Amino acid sequence: MKTKFLSYRTIVAIATAMFSAGSFVSCTDVDSKINNSNNDLEETPAYLESFKNYKTIDVKIDSDYDGMLFSVFFKFPYSEGDLVEQPFLMAKAPFNTTLNVPKDVDSLYIISNGEMSVLPSKDVNMSIQSSNQTKLGEETIGKISAIVNSKYFPEQSNNVRGEDLYKCTDIVIAETGAVETFEQADIWITYLSDGGFSNSSLYGKLWFYTYPTEKMKTLTLNDCSFYGMNANGEIIPVDYNKISKKNDNKNEVKDDYIFWSKKENTNTKKGIHTKVTLGRFAKGQNIGFVFRGTNERCQFTTPCLNLSSGSYSYIGKSFNYRDKSGSFTPQQNVSNGFICHINEEGLEMNVLGMENRTTNNSNYDGDYNDMLCLIETNPVTLKPAEEIFPSELDEYMLEKGLYLFEDNYPAKGDLDFNDVVVEYEIYSYINKSKEKGKKVNTKLLASGSTFSNTFGFKSGDKYIPVYEKVQGMENVAEWSDMKVLNESTNFFGDEELKPFIHNGYNYIFETNYNANGEYPYVLIIPSANSASSKFRWCLESKKITDAYEFEYPRANDWYIQPATEELVVKRDK
Repeated sequence: MKTKFLSYRTIVAIATAMFSAGSFVSCTDVDSKINNSNNDLEETPAYLESFKNYKTIDVKIDSDYDGMLFSVFFKFPYSEGDLVEQPFLMAKAPFNTTLNVPKDVDSLYIISNGEMSVLPSKDVNMSIQSSNQTKLGEETIGKISAIVNSKYFPEQSNNVRGEDLYKCTDIVIAETGAVETFEQADIWITYLSDGGFSNSSLYGKLWFYTYPTEKMKTLTLNDCSFYGMNANGEIIPVDYNKISKKNDNKNEVKDDYIFWSKKENTNTKKGIHTKVTLGRFAKGQNIGFVFRGTNERCQFTTPCLNLSSGSYSYIGKSFNYRDKSGSFTPQQNVSNGFICHINEEGLEMNVLGMENRTTNNSNYDGDYNDMLCLIETNPVTLKPAEEIFPSELDEYMLEKGLYLFEDNYPAKGDLDFNDVVVEYEIYSYINKSKEKGKKVNTKLLASGSTFSNTFGFKSGDKYIPVYEKVQGMENVAEWSDMKVLNESTNFFGDEELKPFIHNGYNYIFETNYNANGEYPYVLIIPSANSASSKFRWCLESKKITDAYEFEYPRANDWYIQPATEELVVKRDK
């Protein structure tokens, strides 16, 4: 069924505007002509809306701690306990914004303070309390957790990067210029959260160890004294062979741990954050921590102990940062746990963040929050041996997917929507460098055109080209190797961006429809995944109406699976 929704008056106006004097519309006055073609679109809003493959929702979130970080995902973001998805919205409360959500998305996954809420894919209005109000001196654990999860070890990938991974952040029991004279130091540790590790039913256990400070750069297991806690809550020596025995950590095992996240997560839901006295320690020692996740080997805060061997061989093996900002190749041992010194808002203490996996593991996310603990010391000014500092967190909204263009405007064309195919990622920053703006990553994936097209964005009143002379048949045949034809990163201000192509005669936008009012010239196929969109566009001259269930009314997920495999390209990347 074809629904006609332009009136005869409008069609006459279009025909007159486009073909007066037997010529195409010039580029200089195209905007006024485009506008004429849409005079009567409001006559059938449902039909018009059906070509939008996303919906716009309102997201309003508040909390009792200003600055609490919230991340919104379009699919379950974890795989085997590690964060594998990128949020489509990351912002600090309070905020009130709109978000474009693919129509095939049924649920929103919202993470804050190590907790995940699953909500229907519609308007969000949340007011969150920062955990419980267990007192820690004059401050609440809830406020401290919010600071830690929002700044030091937020639920995002690669919180520690580059050569900072080599640093040893074990607590040093020593007098420095910032530490008053003392003979012994008291240390306490409080469980905060697991940063979402248990969302995949994975759990971790924690012990600590001491060693002579001068051994830090050459440390071996034989140099360390390991400690845990018995059933009576007493700190006791523990044989490392007991600690290192792999386990799924899902059931109680008497291995004298300090914290077991499965048990402690049950406590935190009741408003209980367990605090343990580690003891009194003489000067000249360092204190490190060892973490053992589900069926994983032990991970240490001291780099020397994280050996690169066997299936855990990571030195010399490059890994990519999950936000696609770069990569890193470790050339020496790295730490799998970090301690940050906090001195803000009247608080001075240390926070510990542990990581479950080594950098060579495909699921390594580098968030270092698979277990988060607060470390208090007396003197309070005791610090890590080598300090790391949190990076500035960019709040943003993300849109990604594919632009599919038909370039034969104003004629109907062949409806294969592969004349220009561009993958896009648009980061709309809320506070990047304290300024609003957009970063746009694009990849030119296909061309099925005889026109020499230009692809770009209209920003305000400016037409900004990105790819020029896009012409010929590339990646539109079933034997295509699917190589990326071109890619680019561009930065824009805060104005709305409108993707376009120029076919040598006209600018073509999402709002342009063919003269009989059946189809637009641009389809936007959104992606709910942080990986590249896997939409499979049509082979050359194969109509999208034959390749997909595209006839009106369309299902919300019509673009997920083709109806006829033989009419679309083969894609494995």
